[in-house]
Amino acid sequence: GVTARRSYSEALGLWDGALRPSDEAPQRAFAQIRRGVLLSRLERAKDAADAFELAMQAAPDNRETYAQILSYLVVSPPQPELADSILQRAQR
Repeated sequence: GVTARRSYSEALGLWDGALRPSDEAPQRAFAQIRRGVLLSRLERAKDAADAFELAMQAAPDNRETYAQILSYLVVSPPQPELADSILQRAQR
């Protein structure tokens, strides 16, 4: 509902404000994953996919990055192409 959307928007603003280029790669990846989840819940699929991409770029060798994104995608509205793409990258 409206209240949930407002909460997601507010949380997204907080994560956006918390992003720091100087953060370590795992922290940047975690922040982008959180942003991706919130963007997805706000029905901004393209922006969510972009945030997930930034997370994978921030920590490409960190398996946890891929695991968190894929775990979210399992319980979110179906996005088979995105899930397959992330799974392929995780297996490299």
